[in-house]
Amino acid sequence: MVEYWLGMASARSKFRKKRLLIRSKQQGTLEFDKIIGKFAEENLGNLDGELLDEFESLLEQADRDVLAWTASLKPVPIEFESITRVIAEWRNNSSDYAVGRGKAETKKLKPRTF
Repeated sequence: MVEYWLGMASARSKFRKKRLLIRSKQQGTLEFDKIIGKFAEENLGNLDGELLDEFESLLEQADRDVLAWTASLKPVPIEFESITRVIAEWRNNSSDYAVGRGKAETKKLKPRTF
């Protein structure tokens, strides 16, 4: 009987993480989707309990605020300190998504002609 309930809790946790992964990749702005979606893809399996709750609440916030918090451009509200620290550390260690480095900085935009 206990094994059944443990199995149900595990299935519920997997479903929740899958739902959060999809939400993080289809949130709003392209930059948010790429950065937070990639973070979720690589790290959601390791998040449990309080960090997972914080991540879910973080997805409810405005994209520009979340990106500013994880890039240390704005002060982080106390309720998101733990998860934004984890995302910021991942972002700074990831060559593609580090602040001030990566693909976004090397790409040159051409002026539009009409």
